[in-house]
Amino acid sequence: MSVDDNNLISQIKIFPVPFKDQLFFQSKDDLKKITIFNSNGQKVLEKTSFSSESYIDTKAFFIGFYIVKIEMLTGIEFKNIIKQ
Repeated sequence: MSVDDNNLISQIKIFPVPFKDQLFFQSKDDLKKITIFNSNGQKVLEKTSFSSESYIDTKAFFIGFYIVKIEMLTGIEFKNIIKQ
């Protein structure tokens, strides 16, 4: 992966952070898969085939720290998020 590829990946926006009932995703490209892990490393959600602007209902998530794995055609990125 080149530096330019890394710049494409890092243009993913996740908001609001901290989040409550919904988590929104924005990117230049469509997202292949989003996987969310809790602070124990357990997979709590996996969704595929998102458009460049999407959201996930997070009402069932417990308050705490989560890690989001975002897969795109250009690569994979991990982001830390917090549920209030």
